[in-house]
Amino acid sequence: MTRILIFLLTSFLLIPPGKETKKKLILSTNPDIKEVFYVLKSDPEIRHGSYKMTFKDKTIIEGYFINGLRDSLWSLYNEHGKLKMCGNYSADKRIGSWKFYDKFKNLEQEIDYTNQTVLFYKTKFSQYPFKIIDRSDTLVSILERPPIYVGGSSRVDEFISEEIVIPLHKSTDKVEGTVFVEFIIDSDGRTSSYHVLKGISTSCNQEALKVVQALPNEWLPGVLNGHNVSVFYTIPVIFNEKLNEVDISAILR
Repeated sequence: MTRILIFLLTSFLLIPPGKETKKKLILSTNPDIKEVFYVLKSDPEIRHGSYKMTFKDKTIIEGYFINGLRDSLWSLYNEHGKLKMCGNYSADKRIGSWKFYDKFKNLEQEIDYTNQTVLFYKTKFSQYPFKIIDRSDTLVSILERPPIYVGGSSRVDEFISEEIVIPLHKSTDKVEGTVFVEFIIDSDGRTSSYHVLKGISTSCNQEALKVVQALPNEWLPGVLNGHNVSVFYTIPVIFNEKLNEVDISAILR
């Protein structure tokens, strides 16, 4: 699957003085996608100035570069023009408050990257008891803060829906059901020990395991009594015939 890595702005800034630039238009292999940005005349490989990506003439990314590095405010929108995330960069690193929205444009998460703190999050697992790994023992408890994925659960769902592939099967068979993949998120947010907790078929189980393992490792660990803890976490992967449909959001990530 062709993938375009995306990083994003909501307003354009003026080109800093002393830097001569020229405008470039890049057409993707997908004719609906266009990129417009500026590069230095002295080095056309270095982006410098405002950046915009459009899909079917709708803005899906706005940003700004300084000497090839992302800087200032960046914003990402879905194909319907709804804001997905926004925040500031400095020398290609996220700084300050970043906000992440679900598909209904509701705030799902806010993270302060300067102070490395979670300012706001929504999750259905707030009152969910987790299996906590305490040395060689395992205890079950509700956490002060369950593990959360940077960007929210909608980002996890989007990744899975884009990457999952219906395994080959007889035309008379209907692929439908849910595979539950369990793994460990440790106190540093690292993941390991992936396995199928409950499956529906060998091929679907393997596909679900492959996709969950491919999810970029951007977890924030669970918290109990003010301390990060290691827990077991489960992600359901749903299979149905609709997965064969093309999802345009695949090109937006």
